[in-house]
Formats: sequence, C-alpha cells, structure tokens
Amino acid sequence: MNSDGAFDVDRYAFDVTDRLRDETDPAVIFGELTKTMANFGFSSVIVSGVPIIGERLQPLVMMHQWPEGWWERYNELNYGRFDPALHRVLQSRDPFRWTDTRSPNLKRDQLKVLDEAGDFGLRDGLIVPIHDTDGFEAAVSFGCDRYEISTRDQAALHLISMYGYMALRPRQIMNGDKSVLSPRETECVRWTAEGKTSWEIGEIIGIAEATVVKHIHSAERKMRCGNKPQLVARALRAGIIH
Repeated sequence: MNSDGAFDVDRYAFDVTDRLRDETDPAVIFGELTKTMANFGFSSVIVSGVPIIGERLQPLVMMHQWPEGWWERYNELNYGRFDPALHRVLQSRDPFRWTDTRSPNLKRDQLKVLDEAGDFGLRDGLIVPIHDTDGFEAAVSFGCDRYEISTRDQAALHLISMYGYMALRPRQIMNGDKSVLSPRETECVRWTAEGKTSWEIGEIIGIAEATVVKHIHSAERKMRCGNKPQLVARALRAGIIH
C-alpha cells in the first residue's frame, strides 16, 4: 500500500524480487509466486519447461498450483500437444494473454484445450515466455477466470516471473553439484550416453523399461532438459557422467 492506501505495484514487484534474489528453498520461492498469483487476482500458476514435438509437459514442470482435476486431465490426455498458448511460447519473447491465442485458424483440438480450461475456472491468463541462455525454453503461466490486470501489473508479473524462474533453476547444476541426480538416475543417464535404449538399460541394471523411462524423465526435469541428447550433454558438462 502507498500513502493513500492504493496498491503500489512497482514497490511490490521490487520487494518480491529482492526476496527471490538470494532464496534457495524451492518451497519458499514457489510460496512467493503463489502469493503473487493471489495478489494479482489469479487462481493458478505453473513454472515449466516447454516440451518439443512428441514430448509431454509433465516431466518438465518445476512446480505448479493448478485446479484439482485439470492437472490430471491435461496430462492424461497430453493436451500439451494441442495447447495453442504453450505453442506460442516458442515464438514469443513478450508476455501474452491466453485469449490472444484464440483465432479462426485454430483446430478443433486446440479450441478444446482452451474451452476445457475454462470449465476449470481458467478462461484466461498470462504467460511469461523464458528463453534460457543455454537454449532451454520455459514459461511461467498465471491462470484465472476473469482477467482484470493493467499493463503496469503485467510488467510487474513479467519481472517477478523471471526472478522466480531463475531462483527455481537447480542451483546444484549451476554450481557443479553432482548430487542433483540420484544414483539410479545417474546410472540411467550414463548408459544413455553409451547409446543404450531404455529397454537395454533396464536389462543391464535389472529394472523395468518403464522405470528407466521414469528415471530419465526425472533427470531431464531436474537438469532442465527437453530431450536425451541435451540431458547427456549437460550431464557431461556438469561432470555428473564422464
């Protein structure tokens, strides 16, 4: 609040980013994002990498607070394949509203994602695209039933989202901490680097193929990778595998 009792959005944004700058606890970081979500009138927030064609969103999600039922439905039906807002992240560097992606050119499956999101109270929202310096595409997305924020509010959310994402990035990787992956995940990544398939890795280390896939997806999420080649390259650079 400023002296006349109004919400000082600029002061709020700088206060939040000051707290995020040196914070390392993911729960505290996401707590700041959920408080921001509520203070600007949104009901959901998600921080995630952006899947490439053929990949699912779920393994790339860092943290989220989505309506009960929508998270399960979105992932069960792999709506990331059709989500026009998610696809636009790859072409945009500026924040945009979900409804800006509606157009007469959308296909039925794309419209279905937007319409069903509305059934869960997410008729509109704001997405902040993030293009990481190492090529990783990500976004922070706030959802709501009614979109009532100003251009100034949007600028504040842009700044907070960037700081929130940077704070949630695994600092262990940035600092070369090899403990970021579990021993089993490291083992699966090492064999992947040798060119082995998930089935072959399962046979070698004595676990199910589906479990290998789960470990690889977990490693990709932790290391902010969108595919296996990127995962192997990043693990080599970090000294996690040799």
